Amino acid sequence: MGILDIFHEFKGLKGAIKEAMDMERKHVEMDSQDVMDLNDREFYDAIYQRLDSKVEEADDNVSVLNKKQLAYYLVYEFDAEMQNGGLCQYLCNSSGKNATRIVRALQELSFDRTARLLREFVRENDIDLNMFKGDVDYDLLLNQYDFDSFDDSYMELYEQEQIYDNMVRFARENYDSLL
Repeated sequence: MGILDIFHEFKGLKGAIKEAMDMERKHVEMDSQDVMDLNDREFYDAIYQRLDSKVEEADDNVSVLNKKQLAYYLVYEFDAEMQNGGLCQYLCNSSGKNATRIVRALQELSFDRTARLLREFVRENDIDLNMFKGDVDYDLLLNQYDFDSFDDSYMELYEQEQIYDNMVRFARENYDSLL
């Protein structure tokens, strides 16, 4: 790959990032009925983006969210990290600062088997979820625990508990409480 190819790839990436940021801004600024009319994929993301905007306005303090908002917000972040890099990534990234709350959020959305899987993994490995504040060394943590087995089990439960579909259903059924 030549330098010109790298430049063009970077320009494409830069454009994709700008497009995603524009879409996020659009979702946050939409009126409530327009959000409700979105297709499921955009709706799923728009609800999170609107909640994330509230959290950012409160200096990243999730206490500004009500119980249903908090559950949706935390499970969305957890699932996004799980889909992207797994539990180790979730714990090491900034979302890990909410690790002590995720089991309850999963239960709130009726993902009981996923909550049990996480609770048991943490217990069996004697993991202190209070230690994750987004500044944990990924490689060090990755080598300490068998995250692959957890991640594989999560992906099985993801399908069984239909996490995406049930998140969308939850958001549509609780729309007024989420906005």
